Amino acid sequence: MRIDAETIQALLQAAKQSPPSRVEKPGEVTPFDFQAPHRFAPEAAKRLREAAEVMARDLTATLSAALQGAFPIALDELKELYISHLPAVPDAYYVPLNINEHVAGFLLLPRDTAVGWVTKLLGGLADGDIEDGRILSTLETDLLLDVTKKVVEAVSRACRDNDGPTITHTEAVSRAPVELVEEGQIADVCYFTFQRKEGDKALPFFLVLLSELLEPMAGMVRPPERSLEDVQRDMLAHVESVPTDVNVRLGTVNVSMRDLASLEVGDVILLSRPMGEPIDVIVSGKTIMAGQPVQHKGWYGLQILRVKEDA
Repeated sequence: MRIDAETIQALLQAAKQSPPSRVEKPGEVTPFDFQAPHRFAPEAAKRLREAAEVMARDLTATLSAALQGAFPIALDELKELYISHLPAVPDAYYVPLNINEHVAGFLLLPRDTAVGWVTKLLGGLADGDIEDGRILSTLETDLLLDVTKKVVEAVSRACRDNDGPTITHTEAVSRAPVELVEEGQIADVCYFTFQRKEGDKALPFFLVLLSELLEPMAGMVRPPERSLEDVQRDMLAHVESVPTDVNVRLGTVNVSMRDLASLEVGDVILLSRPMGEPIDVIVSGKTIMAGQPVQHKGWYGLQILRVKEDA
């Protein structure tokens, strides 16, 4: 078969495309996605999603009251992401979130969502047309902060009701992304996407929280922190309980195959070690002790005479 340049180009183009999706069969091995964290096992992830759906119902009531009209909210997606893989959202508003006085996440409002909320608060239509490049004034930003305060309270209430942490917010709205960890550090977050279920214009917003802090909501219980001394003691106890083969060597001698083949019952092989000289105790191929043979209650034994200093 002759393959011309056109065929080769077609094959190269096909190789660049994603493989077609297929239905996985039970027992099949699937590739592990190293680009995404896997902190939560399926059951834990299910519990976390159920808590987020409760959160969405609470947010529906909160935003409907704050914006003075029906504002149904639903959880659209929940993903685990490394911080370095957070999607960029241009032209957005950020509200930093705190847990135990430390920055632990943020509320992310795309520009259209932020403008829509403020417009709704001022009596307009949240899902109406928003002019390009429209940004909030200082007064409108203060109004937005009042709304987001109520949103954060609802999020915190839902977290607490599901064994999660208490969340507070920073009294500021920023146009710059929130830094959760120092540059170069690896951490993972839960990325919640909430969405209005009705209206001609979708107004999503996002909740981003460090995954480690949400483990209680997912039913994950970590063992209490242990001191270094406790860990060292347990490791030593484990090592001390490991079974080890101990060999006692009387001596060695080189014998030719001819002499070895001619040995008969009653023959004596003289070893290289004189009588009375201590014999070796060998562990894992290393001589660590020396002793002398003894007899005790019908059993051969070894009385330890010395232990090597570097044993």
